[in-house]
Amino acid sequence: MKPEMLEKIKRDYFKLKEEYQTNVDELTRLKELEKHPLVQEYLRLQQEIEEFSPKKITEEHCLDFASEAYAMNSHHIKETNSIFVYLGTYMNSSSRDVLRGPESIRVKYNDPTAEYRVYVDLEKQRIDTLEIAIQNCALFEQTHRIIFPKSYNTVREFYDLQNAFILDAIKLGQEEAIKRVLAKSKK
Repeated sequence: MKPEMLEKIKRDYFKLKEEYQTNVDELTRLKELEKHPLVQEYLRLQQEIEEFSPKKITEEHCLDFASEAYAMNSHHIKETNSIFVYLGTYMNSSSRDVLRGPESIRVKYNDPTAEYRVYVDLEKQRIDTLEIAIQNCALFEQTHRIIFPKSYNTVREFYDLQNAFILDAIKLGQEEAIKRVLAKSKK
């Protein structure tokens, strides 16, 4: 090996050794600082904040709060604005379940074999559905405000509408929330 090459290797060796020692010194200092109460508090807070995504801290978190506040109080709601969400048209099938009775089959809105339609009040819990016999649906839809979801997954859309309505009612007032949700009611 040429002496110049050995010199370069020596320089690189000492440079790497120095970088290593600097890293060791920094890690040692870091461990010392981590023992300080203020640094421990800082690290704890930093870890807690990292567990939240930015979305959770912003609008989605407000939606979660609104949904949770609604859930805590929904069983006390006696009077509503009578806005209903259409959940589907059904017919009973010929097969029966011993415990639950006849099975229901979802059909198209105007299916001639339909026996009933399901609606739920926007301000009530999903389990409080209304099953309206098909011959009474036209009158029900004429005398009530009905929102017809645009997707086939009407239950999911019901929850989305309900959450948006509750959050709008909290932030903008009930009248504005009604206007906004009814704007989505076009069949």
